[in-house]
Amino acid sequence: MDAKQNTKGLLSKLQSADNKIVIGGIEEFRVSGNIELLPTFIDFVLNTQNNEIAKKGMQVLYDMKDEGAVHVVFDRLKDIKYLEFQKQLTAVLWEAGMNCDDRLEDLVAIAIAGNTETLLEVLTVIENIDTVYSFEDIGELKMNIIEEIEESSDELKNQLLNSLCMVLDGMVA
Repeated sequence: MDAKQNTKGLLSKLQSADNKIVIGGIEEFRVSGNIELLPTFIDFVLNTQNNEIAKKGMQVLYDMKDEGAVHVVFDRLKDIKYLEFQKQLTAVLWEAGMNCDDRLEDLVAIAIAGNTETLLEVLTVIENIDTVYSFEDIGELKMNIIEEIEESSDELKNQLLNSLCMVLDGMVA
């Protein structure tokens, strides 16, 4: 069977009305899913109304090891259509241990724009980055965070943003 037939077969399983078939499709993606199918799989997981299926799908995303997956997740994180799913998508970055070293600027922008739950997830991702950055790069990111703190009246978010600044301080070369 060729790749197109595999893709069609997997997609039909994910769209089935039978939960057992859907769960089988999720497991099939876990074993043989390729990066080309990942955007569709993410959309499926985020949009399903079935909690059991969503949970199983998220677990597969948490176990992703393909290095290209980080780009797919960030494409979704930066797309306004996925704003309501930022917390879940950011959790995928952390849970899957995706390398976000080159995405610090994006992560800080998501933290600033997101709600407190998303910010908490981003903070966890950033805390696990094991790279050093220039004083100038960190200084610029911190200025953006400070601007948000000055404009926001959300006390919890401001505390988390302040924590983010402290984490960034520890990342200076």
